[in-house]
Amino acid sequence: MLTNSGSCAEKNLRTHTASQVKRREPGILSLARAYNKLCDELATLIRRRKALPGAVAPTRIAKNGLFKVDVNDDIWKDVGLDDSEDGRDGIPLWLGSDKVRNGIRARLEVDRCLEEEICLSKECCSMQEWMIEEWRVLNEAQSTAEVDGNAEDMVHQLMLHREYLCSLCVTWQSAVGGIRCAKVMPESWGPSEEELVNAAVLKHTASYDQEDSDDDGDYDGYGELEEEEDDAELLVAAEESALADAYAQGGCTATQQLGLELGDELSASPVKTSSPRKRRRYD
Repeated sequence: MLTNSGSCAEKNLRTHTASQVKRREPGILSLARAYNKLCDELATLIRRRKALPGAVAPTRIAKNGLFKVDVNDDIWKDVGLDDSEDGRDGIPLWLGSDKVRNGIRARLEVDRCLEEEICLSKECCSMQEWMIEEWRVLNEAQSTAEVDGNAEDMVHQLMLHREYLCSLCVTWQSAVGGIRCAKVMPESWGPSEEELVNAAVLKHTASYDQEDSDDDGDYDGYGELEEEEDDAELLVAAEESALADAYAQGGCTATQQLGLELGDELSASPVKTSSPRKRRRYD
């Protein structure tokens, strides 16, 4: 009875397996055709010497007997798919070679630099286009304001803005002078050469005046601080000399000879204390 039930279950399992394989047979055949097509393409590239050095085309999968696979069939061979056959013990160069890794990093850095150069060239064009448009609008606004006789305040503000644009144009031109534009751009940024020269001169003159203005010209009490510092240094030197003489005499301590009432912790400290005059000066 048990033997009949076991054989029946085994028969049902075989029947179910065969039906499942039959149902998935079109997908498996399609995958085998796609694999064989890739093998043919790789073999063609190898013949034309367009493949990677040392590339080996994998073995095609035979459709006949695909569902009756034997242990010695070509489907189990990893020809062209095993990296350990090239003598590198399975470690690819991008992982195990420092030179290759450094080369990859250098190549990536070069690519990023080229991308950044393109972005900078486009940004340079955008800056010049913005300056040209701002200068055009400013000229139109000045012309309109000058026609109106009651717009003196507006004319003054526009003149200030004109000076600001000239200064900004000088700064931008000096910063992007070595960058080639992404497209053909006019030579002029808007302001004339005379206005740019005047703006450049004014900019450098203003920076020079600002450096000179750091000295406020207040000389009241000049030299008094230096005299106090010299006196304090002399006092410290005298105290150190007296302490050295006291220790050399071998008698009582220097603090007792000098009449200094210092605590035990303070007199035992190796850190020198500043003189009273120096403390008052810093307070």
